[in-house]
Amino acid sequence: MNKIGLLSRVLVSVPLLLLLPAAIAQMDTARIQGAVTDTTGAPIPAAAITVTNLKTGALFKTRSDGTGNFTVSALPVGDYKADVQVAGFQSQVQNFSLTVSQVKTIKFKLAAVRPPRRSRPRAPAPVVYTTSFSTGADPAGGMA
Repeated sequence: MNKIGLLSRVLVSVPLLLLLPAAIAQMDTARIQGAVTDTTGAPIPAAAITVTNLKTGALFKTRSDGTGNFTVSALPVGDYKADVQVAGFQSQVQNFSLTVSQVKTIKFKLAAVRPPRRSRPRAPAPVVYTTSFSTGADPAGGMA
């Protein structure tokens, strides 16, 4: 092989190699991003988010950051459900579908869980003793 043939092959191969990362990035994946807040709009940090692929059952887990935001990347195209849980709040589930290279935004507004009402223990009713002094009867049954 002559030098010109080798050089032309190198010149054709180098651009193809440079395009390889872009081709890999175009795989059939998508990403979700979003926020977890309470009903007033205040962010909820450290909420556990579980994303489940409904076809394969594959799980993807993350937590919301200090500002309530989260991201799950490299999700294969398909149908999903996202479940959010955090202590003190009602959990929430959302279903969604992803297409190639989609970036889907999901927002969760969680309602605070009200603690169950506890009844206060009541003091026992006072004991009332009644006696009859009008008969003059002996408590043993005899006459006084």
